[in-house]
Amino acid sequence: MFKVDENTKIITMNEGDFGIILPIIFNGDVLDADTINFIIRDEDKKEIINKPFNPSEKILNLQFTQKETKLLPKGRYFYGMKQFRDNILVNSVAVKKIFIVEEGE
Repeated sequence: MFKVDENTKIITMNEGDFGIILPIIFNGDVLDADTINFIIRDEDKKEIINKPFNPSEKILNLQFTQKETKLLPKGRYFYGMKQFRDNILVNSVAVKKIFIVEEGE
């Protein structure tokens, strides 16, 4: 289960959940050929997950595999997104937003 607080943009999920889709809509200067990386880091800024997406439909369907969720035990993390064009960073979005993994049900 994913929950997103619309005001704070905090994302919460249950520990061990996988295969659930969280759509993220992009606006602005995003080209079909761009790449958007959704990145999760721990509190020590160590990168845990880095998922590249092609934003051709202006929607990223964030979905973790079972292997990826095993990298996210219960705790607090930070997420952000980076936009690349021709392998050059052009934008950082939602930098250091909170991502919480709660005890699974």
